[in-house]
Order: sequence, then C-alpha cells, then structure tokens
Amino acid sequence: MKSKRNEILMKLIFCSIMASFAIVLDKYLGFPKGNYFLKFTLYGLPLMFTGIMFGKIYGLFSGLISGIVLQLTSEWGISITSIFWALAPIAWGFVSGLLSDLFKKSLNIIKIFIIVGAASISALLLNTFAMVMEGVIFNDPYYTSAKILTELPPRIISMLILWITYTFVLKILYNSLKDKFIKNNQEEIDDIED
Repeated sequence: MKSKRNEILMKLIFCSIMASFAIVLDKYLGFPKGNYFLKFTLYGLPLMFTGIMFGKIYGLFSGLISGIVLQLTSEWGISITSIFWALAPIAWGFVSGLLSDLFKKSLNIIKIFIIVGAASISALLLNTFAMVMEGVIFNDPYYTSAKILTELPPRIISMLILWITYTFVLKILYNSLKDKFIKNNQEEIDDIED
C-alpha cells in the first residue's frame, strides 16, 4: 500500500516538474515574441511526454497546472477567457496520454507521430476557439474572424513543423527513458515479492 502511494506521489512530482518545464519553454524560449498568432514554442513537449509515460490522468494534471500558471503569469492576467486559453495545454497532456493508453505503451515512430498529430491538432483547434471567444466576449479588434482566418494557414504550417520536431524528440526521449521507468517499476515489484 505504501509503495503504491509512493509511486503516485513520484508521478505527481514528475508531472509538476514537466509542467514547470512547459511554462519555462513557453515563457522564455517561444519565438517570435509579441506575435500571438504565429509562435514557435516547445511547451507541448513535456506535457506530451508526461501523457505518454504515465497516461491521460497525469497528462491532464500536468497540462492543467501549466495552463493555470501560464494564465496567472500572462501579461493580461486572469479574465473570463482564461479558461479557454488554458484548454490547449490540457489537451497536449490529456490527448497524448489517452492515445498512449490505447496503444498500450508499445510505441513506435508511427504511433508517436499519430499521438503528436492528434495532440497538435487538438491544441490548434482549442487555441483557435480561445481566439474566437476572446473576440466575441471582449469585441477585441485583434481577434476578429477575418484576422483569425487570415492567420490560420501560417499557424497550420507552424503546427506541421513542430509536429515533426515533437515526434522525433519524443521518440528519442521515450526510447531512452522508458526502460528506466519500467526497470524501476520492476525492481519495486521484485522487492515486494522478496
């Protein structure tokens, strides 16, 4: 019983660390600065990694933490539309965890490509929805329907570039770390049996 509790605690700590990485990647390593329609950022990477390694619940938790903190620390602060902007980070973790669970953790490059694609498309759609809601609720001239539609093709291109990047990076991370997690879990099981 104590071992199971420790395992859950370690996974929650890992989720928190990955959420922190996501926040740092979005805040400090995203570019170009000041362009909210077309932005290259790797913040989805740690959220997807969490979902792939530990499943949809931990992926959702990691995405939720990062989504909340990103909204709390945004230059606009908390508003009625903050919940809509927090949905994309949640999708990165949850969708990747959901598909990883369906694939039963035997992930090859094709399955990771599918996971990344589903999470990327989900995040793109949810961010577009947040833009629409920002325009509707606040009548923000920056988020008009015409502007959102005009900026959609470059955002799709950005998503496709990151989709390929995320796939290869996640494959490397998964291959190099899955055995460590599996080995540690197996050692815990062996200790309990002895």
